[in-house]
Amino acid sequence: MYLPSKITDILSKITKSYTVKYTNGKIECIFISEKDVKIRASNKGYCIYLKGSPIYLNDLKSLEPLLVKMNILNNDKIKNNKSIKDDLIDIFSKNKDTFSVEYNGQHIVSLNLENPKLIIHKTSIGYSLNINNENISINNVVSLKKLLIKMNIIRPLKKKNITKDVYDCKFEQLMLEI
Repeated sequence: MYLPSKITDILSKITKSYTVKYTNGKIECIFISEKDVKIRASNKGYCIYLKGSPIYLNDLKSLEPLLVKMNILNNDKIKNNKSIKDDLIDIFSKNKDTFSVEYNGQHIVSLNLENPKLIIHKTSIGYSLNINNENISINNVVSLKKLLIKMNIIRPLKKKNITKDVYDCKFEQLMLEI
């Protein structure tokens, strides 16, 4: 089961370091290591594991006050419209089945892949790719994407050439009329 995309509004308010596990481009689990809290979807609603014991909630509205009481969530009345989406997440959500992203507040710290064992750290000047205990520094997302495609970690997205198909149909139709 997956958590709804509305949970990103709550995640953007979290002040502690947390990890989000994605499966098939959807949020499967959230782990807040400092407070030992795990949030998952279940058939009873939303399951929050507080130090190992589960608490079931029916909706996201009841999740937010609980996180505020635990001092995990920022209790500002100002709406926080920051998104936790990033180009790095978009690349992997379209290509990989399972990966996890570590956040500190709204900022991405690292992205972890299980197969192959790969860690991408976000740095102040770009990205640091850690594979087989070797570090590779990369300046931007485009260069990172090209490197990952060459390493066969992700697949390039194929763009459909619709105009070519339309022209072929019209050409065949013209030939039939002649």
